[in-house]
Formats: sequence, structure tokens, C-alpha cells
Amino acid sequence: MTRSHPSRLGVAMDLNTLRAFVVLAEEEHMTRAAERLHLTQPAISNKLKRLEAELSHPLFHRTPKGLTLTEAGEIFLVYAQEAIHTVEKGEEALQALGGLLRGKLSVGAGATATHYLLPALVGGFHADYPGVQMFIKEQGSQTTLEDVLEGKLDLGIVTLPRDGHVERRFHQQLLIRDWVKDELVLYLPRNHVLMTQQTFRWEDLQDERMVLFEAGSAVRDMIDTQLKKTNTTPHVVMELRSIEASKKMVEQGIGGAFLSRYAMDEEHVLHCEDASLTRQLAIIHKKNRIMSPAVKTFLGYMLASKGPEE
Repeated sequence: MTRSHPSRLGVAMDLNTLRAFVVLAEEEHMTRAAERLHLTQPAISNKLKRLEAELSHPLFHRTPKGLTLTEAGEIFLVYAQEAIHTVEKGEEALQALGGLLRGKLSVGAGATATHYLLPALVGGFHADYPGVQMFIKEQGSQTTLEDVLEGKLDLGIVTLPRDGHVERRFHQQLLIRDWVKDELVLYLPRNHVLMTQQTFRWEDLQDERMVLFEAGSAVRDMIDTQLKKTNTTPHVVMELRSIEASKKMVEQGIGGAFLSRYAMDEEHVLHCEDASLTRQLAIIHKKNRIMSPAVKTFLGYMLASKGPEE
């Protein structure tokens, strides 16, 4: 006697139904989900009922305020999102057989990359493939690592720890490729006494007014580590997130700042004499994630470039 296989998908498990389920999970409200999907509430409700019947599990708790995922719903949401993503990437791959005419790609990166390294690459890529939709998100290295790992971003640009150690879960699930070497240089007000020199030593920064990046960022961690090693304690007067804001504060005489060499003119900065601040920027992507033609092509652009000077 042949046994049935309840895990086989039935007619309710179509892509539109999965999309409706994902939107319902995001909105937690039938009316808002219907508006986003341009469907009527009864149409979405019927899709959900058929899906729940096919899965033999309720996916939402119904409350007076709206909908919340059940435990089964939370589990199924991960697979529904991955299924939609895989189908979309498959469609892009087929569309690209005759040339890269369409597609999507998303990249996360820090301020240096988004302001000074990516613009020329993105501009060149867009000129060659205007039909590809690009999404660039400026954020810290840790967030980018998490987003690429979770499949929220296709590619990421991150600062590697100076000791080369990356958390095991990232190392196991992500491909990490060295990309650009960067150096943090010291930018000081023009009338500062150190500006008569070509270099500085860490001890020169004792009690100096400094404008630093926000605590917890990869760049700030590098700076703090070196300050601690050299027993140097500057007077931190500001913590900022923006490279351009830091530059303007220095130009107004507020204090000095450590900035990427890519953000500065060489004649206006000092290099460290005793222990320079260098970092490795790396490109990351998920090992087991199918790479669309758009993502693969842009990755090729990035790997062929080693910074603005090239």
C-alpha cells in the first residue's frame, strides 16, 4: 500500500500566497497587507486559510489589534522568505541569458566605502547595466556581517579585526575576500603646532582635543586599542558618525581627527611615525546563497578595483 506524502506542496502553496503570508507577517494587520498587495481583505483571508489548511498549522494569532505569528508561523516565515528570494534570483538568471538587462543587488558598507570607494564603481556599473536596481546601505561592519549572514544583503564591505580573527559563525558561513588596504591618518587644524611636521607620535596626542568616531564602531575600536597600548589619553570633545562632519569640525579648529586616507588630500595630513593605523577592508557574501548574474557581475567590478587610485 502506497503511503501519501503530506509534505508535498498542494495548490495553495503558490508564490503569490507565500508573498501574501510574508506581507501579513510584516504588517501584522489584514487591512494594511491588503493595501500593500492591492488585494481585497477577503482575498487575502482566503489565501491564508488555504495555506494554514495545507500546512495543518495555524500561522497567526487573531487578536482585536491585528495578527501575530504563532510559533509555527515564525518557523515557516524563514522558509517562505527564502523560497521567494530563490525564485526571484532564478527569474533574474533566466532574464540575464540574453545579457544583463535586469536584476537587483544590495550592498552594505561603512562610511569610507559608501563615500569614497563605491561611487565610481556604482556609476560605472549603472552606465553599463542601467536596468539593474541597486540598493546601497551605509552601516557599521557588525551590522553588515549580520545582514549578509541573514540574507538581507547580497554583498558587504567590512573592516576586518586587526588580529584577523572573525567570529566563528561568520567565518563558517561567509566568504571573506580581502579588498582594499586603508590607513587612518591624522587631520589637524591648519594652525596646530604639529602641522609643521610630516609625522606624529602617539605621545604627541596626550591631552589633545580630538573629534573621534562614535564608540563601538570598527574604526573607533582600532583607535582606542592603540591609545591604550601607548598609554595616551586625548581629550575627546566630540563623537560623530560622519566623515564630512568630522572634517568640518577640524577645519573649524575644534580638534584633530583620524580619517581614511581616501577621504583626504595627502598634503593636509600626518602619518604616524611609531605605529600606523592600517586596516583591511574585505568583501563578504554568503557561501550557500545563489549569486544572481547582477551580484556576480558587480562583485567582479569590485574585485577588479583596489580603490580610487586605480
